[in-house]
Formats: sequence, C-alpha cells, structure tokens
Amino acid sequence: MEEVGEATTINAREGGKAPSGQRLGNYIVLEELGGGGMATIYKGQHAFLDRPVAIKELKSRFRRDIELQDRFQREARAAATLPHRNIVQVYDFWRDREHRYLVMELVEGLDAAAILRRVGRIPPHAALALVAQVCAGLTFAHARGIIHRDLKPSNLLITREGVAKLGDFGIAHLMDTPGLTQPGQTLGTLAYMSPEQIRGERLTPASDVFSLGIVLYELLTGQRPFAEDETESVTAKILADRPVPPRRVKSGVPRAAQRIVLKCLRKRPDRRFQTCAALERAIGRVLGGKPADWEILLRRYLELLPAEGEAPPHLGRRLRARGHFARRLRRFTLTAGLAAAAAWTGLALTEAGPTLGPALKRVQSVLPSLPAWSAPGSGGPEHGPRPPRSRTTRPAARGAPVERRN
Repeated sequence: MEEVGEATTINAREGGKAPSGQRLGNYIVLEELGGGGMATIYKGQHAFLDRPVAIKELKSRFRRDIELQDRFQREARAAATLPHRNIVQVYDFWRDREHRYLVMELVEGLDAAAILRRVGRIPPHAALALVAQVCAGLTFAHARGIIHRDLKPSNLLITREGVAKLGDFGIAHLMDTPGLTQPGQTLGTLAYMSPEQIRGERLTPASDVFSLGIVLYELLTGQRPFAEDETESVTAKILADRPVPPRRVKSGVPRAAQRIVLKCLRKRPDRRFQTCAALERAIGRVLGGKPADWEILLRRYLELLPAEGEAPPHLGRRLRARGHFARRLRRFTLTAGLAAAAAWTGLALTEAGPTLGPALKRVQSVLPSLPAWSAPGSGGPEHGPRPPRSRTTRPAARGAPVERRN
C-alpha cells in the first residue's frame, strides 16, 4: 500500500463527516458508517497492515465533558481485556489534543436492531442462537469481573458468517468496585435495565441476565416486555409488573423459549439464571447441536433475510440447528421404549399373577397397610369391609342443630 504523508487529525467539522482518505494516526478513513449521540464511527484501514477497522471518534461537542471522556476511555480498557470470539475486539486508543479515538474490529453484517426494523421479529431458533452466542461472550466478561450494563439489540452484531458479537462496553462496570455512577444516577438504556440497576444496587451477572431476557423477548415477539404508557413509566413496570408471556403476544414462540425468557425476567436476582453460562446451557437444550451449528443457523438466516421493504419469508422448519432433529428423534425413541417396557411389564404381571401373589402377601405381613393381593381380573385388591360412612340428616328448620350419626 502506498504510504500516506504526515498524520493529521479530523478537527471539528460541520455535520461530523470525514473526507475519504483522511489520515488518523496509523489509520486511513474510508467512509462514515454512522454513529450515536456520543460518537461518530468510520470505516477505516490500517495504513501499513491493510487491516480493515472501525474508528470511533468522540464528538467534538463533548470534548469538555470529562465524564464522557472517561467513559470513552473506559470502553477501550474494558473491551481490550476481553479477547473473545463473541466480543467486538479493540485494537487501539489514543488522544490527540481534544479528540479521542477508539479503533475496533470492523464487523461486516447487521445488528439485531436493524433486523428488527426490517422484519419485525426474528424466528425463534435464530433468536435463541443469537442470544446463546452472546451468553458465551458475557460469560467470558463476567469471569473477569466486568458487567456490561447496556445490553440491547443495537449492541448485538451478527457477522456474515453467523458469528454474534457483543459491542459497546462504554458503561461496563467492574464488579465489587465503585464506578462512574453517582448517587441517584443510572447509566444505561432504561427499557433494558434490571430492577437492581434502576435502584442503584450492587450488580451481579444476574443483572445482565435480566437485560438479555428483555432482548430475547423483543427478538421473539417484536415487542418489549415493559413499555411506557400514559399511566406508568417503563422503570415502574420493570420494578413491579409481570411481563405478558411471550406466547400471548406471538403464539409461534416455543414453550421452552417462553420458560427461559420468563425465568430471566424474574424480579429477584436469586430466582433468575445465576450466570449466562446457565442461560446458554438452557438455550442449548432447546436448540440442540453445538455452538458451531448455531453460527451456521444464523448465517443461513442472514442469507434468507429479505431486503428492506420486502415481506419476511415464512421460514418454518428451515431454521433449525443441525442437532435439533437428532435430539428430538432420541427423545421420541426413549419415550417409545419406555412405553413398550411398561406395556410388557403389565402383560407379564397379568400372566404371572398367581406366582407374584404369595410374594406380595409376605410383604404385606411386614407392611400391613399394603392391600391384599388378588390376581388381575378377580375384582382388584382385597380391601376388606368398608367402614360405615358418616351421614348427616338435613335440619327440619333453619337454625336447628344438625344431628350426626357415627
């Protein structure tokens, strides 16, 4: 690649757009990808390694906001300690005068929010495969003491190969240490917060489990479980209301997936899945197969995804993990075998009644409460004379005492 001249910075620009070919440190800007309220993201390339990257620049209007600058740098530090297949990797961070730049892995694909805007909701097995992969990344982060705190569809990215990646650790929290949050302040997206996060309490991995449950609910149904209305705020609903079961919103949601979602959304942290690893195992029992099969499933889903404006296809049984049908076949075979064994046992008892009778009578001598044996077809076990039932006479007049006969 031809070497570019002296490094320059992107100064405050009208509209925040960087010209193509602009040099930022060791990187060349190729185009603007978009961004949020805090930062602008560019597609770039390393000037010497030819590696494609995403360059995140803190917007110039926040250059005097010390808290946002600290949060931006915290995202770089948090993600840099998490080398995992299901987490967006951070390559570089630097400051140039009043500007802050973060260089990350370029994920070519779609985020879950973009998919929801396009088709409304995601087929159950594709949604479960996406969340299961994110669980693997969160398990890795939790093992290093990092709580994400800002799980939402826009932070869940899917590559063209079907690999799910978790991004935006900008407000990640290190467990058992004080963070940037001040008393009375909450960081994150309100609609996806856990009850304990809203209350400002100590956070555990179960907090991320709750937020991931909200995301999974939305992926399955196209609706959030807690939505603000005229009478109640979203935070009040998260703290007090039970979510409507997903199957009442969309009947096509599998019952097993509904059980997983509702367990994630329990108010008390100790009643949810305690770890994302436990949540991943529960999803794996529904999907079948292995994580590599879940990636194949997501890749197939992206291939079938319609373009914007087109109606979503009816996927039906076309999206299943590779081990799904084998697992169901094993379950059917086991059930059929147990049923056959029960039928054979019943037939054997019928034919061998006189032989088993003496043995059961010996057991009855030890356990007198066991009914006496009688061969099948002879009227059932001998229970002996039935004790007389107590009867009551109907009172002749209201208020008269009831006569009881024993």
